[in-house]
Amino acid sequence: MPITCCYRDQYINAAAEPDFDALMIDSDDLPTATAVRNALTAGLRNPDIGRRLRRFALDAGLELVDFSGSVRTQTSLQIAIDQFHLLEHLETAVATGALSRETASRWRNWVEASEASARFLLAGVTFRVLAKKPAP
Repeated sequence: MPITCCYRDQYINAAAEPDFDALMIDSDDLPTATAVRNALTAGLRNPDIGRRLRRFALDAGLELVDFSGSVRTQTSLQIAIDQFHLLEHLETAVATGALSRETASRWRNWVEASEASARFLLAGVTFRVLAKKPAP
């Protein structure tokens, strides 16, 4: 959601967006983790919107003041389930044929065991841009 504010008589546009296509799930089974992420992003209109912010600002003729990306880590499986619907997307991957039921069950057991041993990790990327109209 873009925000515009006035700072010393200059209007600054600020926007921050996640990049769900860059969502990382630590797993020994990368193809399954990727299938889960793909199930999540398939339901989003612009899962890669975060990485586009810089280009959008430049295409709008704005002058970049600052651009950055940050990674937020989540080590709680329950929060990953609540915020990202992780296990629902695992089921979606099975329903669409991206994963077998056996693979999904094995991965879920692995993820739950990683939570129990404090090894679960999910990381999301967010991009932020600050831009202004160039001086005339």
